[in-house]
Amino acid sequence: MEEIRLKIFNKYLGAKWDWKSTDIFNLESTAVGATSWGHYDVREFNSKYLEDKYFTKTESGLDGKDIVILAKELGYTNTCNCLGIINVQNKNENKTQDKRVDPKTLKATEKIKEFIKSFEGYYAKPYDDTKGYATIGIGYLIDYKSYTKVTQADIAKTEITWKEFTNGISEKRALELMNKKITKYENSIYRDITVPLYQYEFDALISLLFNCGPDFLKDKITKAPKLRSNLINKKYEAAANEFLDITNSGTPGLVKRRKHENKIFLENIYENNK
Repeated sequence: MEEIRLKIFNKYLGAKWDWKSTDIFNLESTAVGATSWGHYDVREFNSKYLEDKYFTKTESGLDGKDIVILAKELGYTNTCNCLGIINVQNKNENKTQDKRVDPKTLKATEKIKEFIKSFEGYYAKPYDDTKGYATIGIGYLIDYKSYTKVTQADIAKTEITWKEFTNGISEKRALELMNKKITKYENSIYRDITVPLYQYEFDALISLLFNCGPDFLKDKITKAPKLRSNLINKKYEAAANEFLDITNSGTPGLVKRRKHENKIFLENIYENNK
């Protein structure tokens, strides 16, 4: 946290420490109890810097939603907590949201995208995944065979070019392909899951489908019948526990990922791969 404060806030905002100066951004250090790396204060600015064109003093003057409400809606439940007073939550508090909603109103959050990236990694050049399937970028499936056997005709059926396959792709391009893939899986959930979900339940399903494909939960051809039936019958905890069996016969990386997805689904706790 201190390194981020030094290299970002001190360097680029000219921020100082613990309110020893005025008319600058002031940072709380861990020495005085700060627990969030992004915490800074503007309370020591003179009145000329606190005009309404910079700040608003009423809720009606806000540009859009209250930042606390917005953070909660986006799944960043701890973003606006100060000094850890609210940040220490028990399991039930952390998973509580107002109500489940129609999944068609939800989109994958940045948190689940970061989670997926942490498990998939970024590979500029093609490689074989744990099933021996040709893959590139951030988990972009090229074909259901080794990359050493992929032909130019195979590549023509994908969203990458032969040049990208042979020379590699940039991380920016990999992210573009990842986001396209996530959009496909959002649409799969809209099609296949008709019961309401919390945002974090939706996110967990996105990560699962990222591994398992867009038809994994499709009615009548589902490859996870217990997961689907439990979800459709609103047995949410039972559905989440089915994640733990989808590991390709106990592949260690998938065992770990499924445990983390289970934790997201049940507890709204996102823990990236380390």
